[in-house]
Amino acid sequence: MGGRTLVLGQNGAQLEHRAEEGGDGLVVRQLVVGLCGTDLDIVRRSRPETVAVIGHEGCARVERAGGGLPFAVDDHIVFNPVNPLAPDEVLGHSTPGILQQTRVIEAAESYLPVLVPPEMDPLDAALVEPLATVVYGQSLVSAVVEGRCVAILGAGSIGVLHALHARLRGAEAVILLDRDPARLAWAVERGVVEPGETVLLGPGAVAAVLEIAGVRGVDAAYVCVARPGARAALDLAARMVRDLGCIDLVSGVPDGTTIPALPGVDLNAVRRSDTCGLPRTRPVTLVPTAYGTRVTLTGHRGTSEGHLVDAMRLLQSEAPRFRKVVTHAVALSELPELLARLAAPARSFAALPVAKILVDMRD
Repeated sequence: MGGRTLVLGQNGAQLEHRAEEGGDGLVVRQLVVGLCGTDLDIVRRSRPETVAVIGHEGCARVERAGGGLPFAVDDHIVFNPVNPLAPDEVLGHSTPGILQQTRVIEAAESYLPVLVPPEMDPLDAALVEPLATVVYGQSLVSAVVEGRCVAILGAGSIGVLHALHARLRGAEAVILLDRDPARLAWAVERGVVEPGETVLLGPGAVAAVLEIAGVRGVDAAYVCVARPGARAALDLAARMVRDLGCIDLVSGVPDGTTIPALPGVDLNAVRRSDTCGLPRTRPVTLVPTAYGTRVTLTGHRGTSEGHLVDAMRLLQSEAPRFRKVVTHAVALSELPELLARLAAPARSFAALPVAKILVDMRD
């Protein structure tokens, strides 16, 4: 047993054949793997991760039971990629990911699988983990404000899923912001947001959002941009959220990051205060902004098994809605060429902006 693995190296991504790892753990064969913006940043080496095998979203089939894990042959599973006891340990970031045809999972690992309903399409199951992070984040925000009008900064895969889920939860206005006009046009064309609900990130973004939302501002903002743009996006969010509104820090930032708009707040500490549904420190509550308002900051890392199960239920009942996030579905053999093109500065492939890539490992 073994199979092909996509390996990142000095000369880009290459398919290699690797023998199965040793051990007596659970052996799983990947069915579909999802790639997000973070994975693409790792491919471009614009993040510090040096892992050779990426991938933390996906659906796999159990080929050999073992490792003391409660799964049987032919069960379908998804992965919970963040170690709740050590948030810096992330599947496909600090340890080899799942973009390989087979993988051995030992009981000692913290990336324990979660069972998928047998009738669930593996292509939908590959969306479970990213949707679970959205379910988690919006539940944190809903505990603070009723999100009738929300702004989502960043139209990558997580931003798009936030937009789709916010509308499902009853938001009357969902304002999607991105620096790429082609991506915003695609979101309207796909029915992610309505015409008139998109705004270009930049100097005029706050005024444009307030024109849509009203002078008070939006109830909540989800900051979903790539890490290099997180500080600037947070400043915009602090200016567009109404008094006593909420900002959800989805984007990662380095330890100790602060911004003048939110004086004295360690932004990464906000995200780390809630890891996989296990609060470790007292969450940040109401904080003053430099613009005379007060906002509640939320954030989290990882998800719990309960969030993954909730996401599965949503996908079973609302699959066509959430499939809108998928921009590319490719076979594993096609992936190296696609990633080579995406390693260039332009974030598009075949004239289509990239949100979610699904890799069908069954070819």
